[in-house]
Amino acid sequence: MSATDGTERRRADDELRESEARFRAAFDQSAIGMAQVAVDGRWMHVNDRLCEILGYARDELLAMKFADITSPDTVESDLDTFRSYQTAGSGQAYRVEKRYVRKDGSLVWVDLTSSPVLDEKGDLAYFVDVIEDIDDRVKAEQALRTSEARYRALVEAVRDIVFVIDREDRIEFVNEAAAAWLQASPEELIGKRRVDVFPPADEWSRHQAGSLRRVLETGEPLLLEHPARFPGGMRWQATSLAPLRDGDGRIVGVLGIGRDITERKQAEQRHLGELEQLAHADALTGLLNRRGFDLLSEQAVAQAARAGQGVGVIYGDMDGLKTTNDELGHAAGDQALRDMATVLRVTLRSADVIARVGGDEFVVLAVGEDEASINLLAERLQEGIAVFNAARDGLRPLAMSCGVAWRSPAEGVKIEVVLEEADLAMYREKARRAMGRG
Repeated sequence: MSATDGTERRRADDELRESEARFRAAFDQSAIGMAQVAVDGRWMHVNDRLCEILGYARDELLAMKFADITSPDTVESDLDTFRSYQTAGSGQAYRVEKRYVRKDGSLVWVDLTSSPVLDEKGDLAYFVDVIEDIDDRVKAEQALRTSEARYRALVEAVRDIVFVIDREDRIEFVNEAAAAWLQASPEELIGKRRVDVFPPADEWSRHQAGSLRRVLETGEPLLLEHPARFPGGMRWQATSLAPLRDGDGRIVGVLGIGRDITERKQAEQRHLGELEQLAHADALTGLLNRRGFDLLSEQAVAQAARAGQGVGVIYGDMDGLKTTNDELGHAAGDQALRDMATVLRVTLRSADVIARVGGDEFVVLAVGEDEASINLLAERLQEGIAVFNAARDGLRPLAMSCGVAWRSPAEGVKIEVVLEEADLAMYREKARRAMGRG
């Protein structure tokens, strides 16, 4: 060997050592977990970040194989993948999301990229693994999928129509109930422009467009009752519209929940003259007042008796109305009463008799129910209040304590007795809530 050859060889050796030193420094100081894994699966070298992710000391990990910390439910498939790369004879990397077992026994999701390193002969020498902790992201995605699945199941289970219109006036979502109203399938409607479904020349379509535009521009929810033209004919609908926002708070569409209230409207129209003449409507909320309730409940109970049906009563008292009046003023209190009246209309059925019978007291009469059904109706009312509160985006929430009473046809229904029992049950519930807050 000549002196020149020896010099070149030393220079090459020095450069190799410098390169390895730079690699080792980058390896050890990386903010992402890294490991050098032998062909038999042993950890050859690990950095501090990987020790931090897994909760082991460096010498503990170096005494283990990667399979020792792999989640038991995937260890066999991971070993099969590892073996396939042992024999593949190529430098192709593979990437997978998997779970490792920490020292404390908990599981952590990681993003693993494993790169085979070949020796001078082209044989597999070892693997370099890059391991990133993605536990928070995966769990957030899982929670989101679970939430979306529950929401979709709820939306499809209800008989109310549910739809989403985006800012471009396109139908982004409709549930089965909404599609049935339009005598179509959700797949036929999603993606269409709203005006292609409801012609813009139609008076109701123009009213709908104005309501949607108002919610998009103001960001305020809107509750309205209106006649609607559908393929099956004109129907009255109660609709709640609420803005949908993206992660940055920008309004990207409108969520609508609607209910067919044609039967109730027809009943209201039949009794309109009588109610107006006797002043049986509550001026603030538009519901029946106490006199109007007495009149219609007497008729409903008589009809129930002839049909052999039971009668149930829900007696509700708004929680916190006095505090709203004291802190925000009576205008805010009046609006809370109107909002609660709207929730009652939208949540309950068109055949139910609903009234405001006192300052903050409401009563509902349901005919033809059994005891279990009237309790479910009260639960649905609480769910309706929760949905309304969610759409108010941080404003003071509505709340109502409810009491329930029921009589079978065999017991002989006296409405004043059922009302009294429901009223007492309501005060027990209000006391229970007050104790819970305490």
